[in-house]
Amino acid sequence: RGYCTLMAPAGVSTALITPLLLEHVNINIPDRGVAREFYVDGLGARLNSVSTNYRQLHVNLGLSQFHLLTEKSIKSKEPVTVPQRWPGRLELLTTDALVDVRDRVAAMGYACHLHAPATHEGKPPALTIDGPWGNSFTVYCTSATIADAVTSAGSHADGTGSLIAMSRLVHNCRPGNAPVIAAFYQQVLGLRVQQTLGRATIQFNADMPGVPAQELVLEEHEDAPEVDAYDKDESAAVHVALYLPSREAFAAAFDRCQAAGLIFV
Repeated sequence: RGYCTLMAPAGVSTALITPLLLEHVNINIPDRGVAREFYVDGLGARLNSVSTNYRQLHVNLGLSQFHLLTEKSIKSKEPVTVPQRWPGRLELLTTDALVDVRDRVAAMGYACHLHAPATHEGKPPALTIDGPWGNSFTVYCTSATIADAVTSAGSHADGTGSLIAMSRLVHNCRPGNAPVIAAFYQQVLGLRVQQTLGRATIQFNADMPGVPAQELVLEEHEDAPEVDAYDKDESAAVHVALYLPSREAFAAAFDRCQAAGLIFV
């Protein structure tokens, strides 16, 4: 719990902006064969052969990626022995029928469940999956029209497969901490944040016709990792990369981070 007030350096704009893209989620993995089978053959992501190398797999889903590292760093070349787990759920969009995704993933031994639409809540059919190393996924089916828009917008090397978007990342946080995290995204990174009780939501807009919006949701939960888990627990040290819409927005966010002593290499 806490309260955060950070002042922008002189001359730095404090106007809040909408970020452009949730570009990738990085998860360390101990077995690239298992990861490739699940993410590519199971979910339908596309292997990026250009940026995949001896220490990492990169898989494309539309404009976004999963970075799946088997070595902790280029310098140490230390192999990953502790798999990482996203503390919440990763929501994805596919053009495949959900029953087909279910059948592929279930054949690999992963627990999954098809959920009927909850029309009174405006929720479409969904497929929940307990994936490798404790990571949880929710997959929704989307239209060919949206898939065509994503394809037209371009992608990483090797394009995209049937898994076409990272639509929402729900990251659990400790009770009472959503307002603190919201303050960081607003006051330091300069982003618009929607706040409700126990939740902070950052919306992303690629500003490309037909390309679906994205959300990063910080949601309070009793089972969330401790606030310092990233520094103390290797399994919790995942990261997410986001894109800002302009050089000016990036420079302003950098200056505020530097003023707050948050820049490290």
